Amino acid sequence: MQIITLILLGLYVGIVVFAAILGYMTRHISGRNLAWTIVWTSFIIIFGFVFVTKDNLYALTGIAAGLFGYSSVALRNAQYMGQAPQLKHHLTRMAIHLFFLALLYFTR
Repeated sequence: MQIITLILLGLYVGIVVFAAILGYMTRHISGRNLAWTIVWTSFIIIFGFVFVTKDNLYALTGIAAGLFGYSSVALRNAQYMGQAPQLKHHLTRMAIHLFFLALLYFTR
């Protein structure tokens, strides 16, 4: 079950990075926000690897930092585009992140 959870998390991270790259190419996201997206993705990958190989529960905090870092990038990007952040989108993103963290915690 943990492998399925990690595959789903990997698909989610892949979609986020792909969307960030496309957004950067179409000038909807700044280079700084793209760089931060890649930094938070590396957090998720590194701490996910530690979580699986070392069975270290504290590695979930690194995964959480990466996931919630995505939210900070999204909020900064809304500011970059001159828009007000949408609460519904933010809460949906947080629910997805909490869902992944709960799945990782309960399938360890």
